[in-house]
Amino acid sequence: MNIFDQKIPGISNQFRDLPLEKRRAVTAKACELVSRSIDDLEPALHELLKSAVHKNMLSHQQVEDALRYAAAADKQYFRLKEQGADKFTWRNWFAKARLATALADGFGSTTSDKAVAAIYELCFVEEDESAVVELVQSELKSQHL
Repeated sequence: MNIFDQKIPGISNQFRDLPLEKRRAVTAKACELVSRSIDDLEPALHELLKSAVHKNMLSHQQVEDALRYAAAADKQYFRLKEQGADKFTWRNWFAKARLATALADGFGSTTSDKAVAAIYELCFVEEDESAVVELVQSELKSQHL
């Protein structure tokens, strides 16, 4: 059982039962949802998101770019938090790192576990993950009909 199964019971099995294309479609919708709450989405991250949403895929190079972006955003988030920046500022960088990590996880692998890990990352973008959970539950329900 995945730790995320505690938030959405059975998500691991539901994702495992979906074809790769549908897993990625659910992940892309969840990424798009959380991106709306992030201020100043840099062009590089916006392009990665756009590719995931409109093409339902990322190239190997784009996955590598997402991983590098996530590492840099995490570094920026830690630096800002340690320097005492206001919560909104460092939290926005935290959110960018989570989004980039989710894109890399959700589109860089063909395993259902990585898709679940991507959704798990997205739940940390907002302090209240209910919108992500509701979207994923709705999408999984419609995908399994």
